[in-house]
Amino acid sequence: MPERPQASAERPKGSAVPAHITHIKGLAFAHLEEFIVSQHGEAGMQRVLARLSPETGKILHSWNASQWYPMQNVVDIDLAVVNALYGGDVKQAYLIGRFDLDRSVRQVYRLLFRFLEPTFLLKRSAKLWSNYYDRGALTIEQIQERLVLIPLSDFDPVHGCLCHVFRGAFAGALEACRARGVTITHPECVLEGARACLFQATWIGADSKA
Repeated sequence: MPERPQASAERPKGSAVPAHITHIKGLAFAHLEEFIVSQHGEAGMQRVLARLSPETGKILHSWNASQWYPMQNVVDIDLAVVNALYGGDVKQAYLIGRFDLDRSVRQVYRLLFRFLEPTFLLKRSAKLWSNYYDRGALTIEQIQERLVLIPLSDFDPVHGCLCHVFRGAFAGALEACRARGVTITHPECVLEGARACLFQATWIGADSKA
C-alpha cells in the first residue's frame, strides 16, 4: 500500500490549518472525465484541457486509484471545468460533487441505500474520510430529525470551488438514501477565517422505503 506523503508548505500566521500540503487518493478523479464528457461532450473536454497544464491534463485521463495526489491537482481541474463550461460560477462545482456521488452508489448499491436512514451514507463517508484524504476530520452531528451539521476540521480546501464540490456530494449522499428537498449550505469556511469548514444539511422528508 502506498505510504501517505509527508509534505509541508508555509502558510500565513494565524491560519486555521497548520502548514501542510493536503493530498487526495486518485479515486477522486474517477468520475471527472465522465462528468465532463457526459454533460458537455468531447468539445467540452477539449475546452477544459485547454485550461490545464499538460501534466494535470494527463492526470485527468490516466489517474492511479491508489496514488496520492496534491489537492491542488483536483482543484485545478474543478476550476478548469467551472471556468470553461459554467462561465466561472464556482457554485456550479456543486454539480461535480453530486454527479460523483451518484456514480459511486448507482445500480445495486443505490437499491440498498433506499432501505437505510437518510444520514447513513453521510455517516459512512465520515468514517472513511481518512481513506481518501491525508488530512482533516469529517463529523456528522444530527441536531434534529431533518437537520445535520457537518464540520470539516483540520483541512485546507485550497479554493472555495472544492467546498461547493463537497456541498454537491453531501446532497447526493442524502438523496441516495431517500431524502427529498435537500438543501446544503456552507455558513463557515476556513478560507474566510473560520476555524473549520461548516456545512448544514436540511431536507423536507424522505421517500418511501418500498
